[in-house]
Amino acid sequence: MADFDGGQVTSDAGVLLLREVERRLGLIRRVAKIIRDRRHPGYTRHSIRKMLSQRVFQIACGYEDADDADTLRDDPALKMACERLPADEALASQPTLSRLENAVTRTDLYRIAEVLVDSFIDSYRTPPVAILLDIDDTADTIHGHQQMALFNAFYDEYCYLPIHIYEGRTGTENLKYLLGLTPNPVLRERAASLVEAADRRFRQERAPVREFGEFPYRAKSWAQDQRIVVKAEHNALGPNTRFVVTNLTTLTPRVVYEKLYCDRGTMELMIKDHKTHLHSDRTSGHRFEANQFRLLLHSMAYILTQILRGYHLQGTSWARAQFDMIRLQVLKIGARVRQLRTRVKIHLPTSYPWQAEWRTAFVSCRASP
Repeated sequence: MADFDGGQVTSDAGVLLLREVERRLGLIRRVAKIIRDRRHPGYTRHSIRKMLSQRVFQIACGYEDADDADTLRDDPALKMACERLPADEALASQPTLSRLENAVTRTDLYRIAEVLVDSFIDSYRTPPVAILLDIDDTADTIHGHQQMALFNAFYDEYCYLPIHIYEGRTGTENLKYLLGLTPNPVLRERAASLVEAADRRFRQERAPVREFGEFPYRAKSWAQDQRIVVKAEHNALGPNTRFVVTNLTTLTPRVVYEKLYCDRGTMELMIKDHKTHLHSDRTSGHRFEANQFRLLLHSMAYILTQILRGYHLQGTSWARAQFDMIRLQVLKIGARVRQLRTRVKIHLPTSYPWQAEWRTAFVSCRASP
């Protein structure tokens, strides 16, 4: 037998963990303060802060489209995450959220970006000696007639190309750069002897080999010579030559390439969390500003989820999990919600297999300064 008499039930009780992260971080609160509210106060029912909270928490829980708001307006856990009681009025609808997205100006976008940078700086208790930033782009395929979308020959499609910047790790050197360089005839000619040496070694040893070298090089648009590190690899698939430009001067070419440049694989996982698991490529609005705002909303959801994983899920099986696994096992938990006179009780499933770990994460979120 089946009925709909189960009371107030949510499938996303874990969003309350993100609520606790936001209460300590204050990222959404800070962003809400710098967005100018141009609405008439007499017709305003939902504050910008609550709408931002609703949108960001929905994204983190796997509801990346504004349309999802219409079916989630009365979800008790989402209401509590947005500082409302389960019995309070419904959250914002899709048209209301869409109006917010289209009302944001370029000035608002610039200030939001500043808040994200400030939040990153504030994450350090003391200034680090140095930081390593990973920078890369990723194709964001358009879905119609979006403003300022252009054709990209490399990806062979019309798209946006947002630049992602992530902190790789702290270091002990001064801040330097290390960037992959697209091969050209001049670079290939300068590296020819190294490529030939790798080819000879492969034919002799019949095993994959790598040769490393370096030389100074100046492109037409460069003010001075720069250090080029070359990796000449040869294996069963043939030659594989890569070039890296850097101003690191004290490390060997092998260390520069294998220990530093190859670490960028970690960044690919970060982009995967941002783009694939949080669906940050849902930039299907017409206005460029609205699409940029959506990307920033997804970035805010990324920051909250990353802090949850990096600080509050340490010591659990989710400490190194991808965002999709965290969403499925940590955030999307069914629960019955009862609003009493003085408190709200959330009854999580008795059959939930990670009770101890979830409780540890919740205590950590509540106890963090």
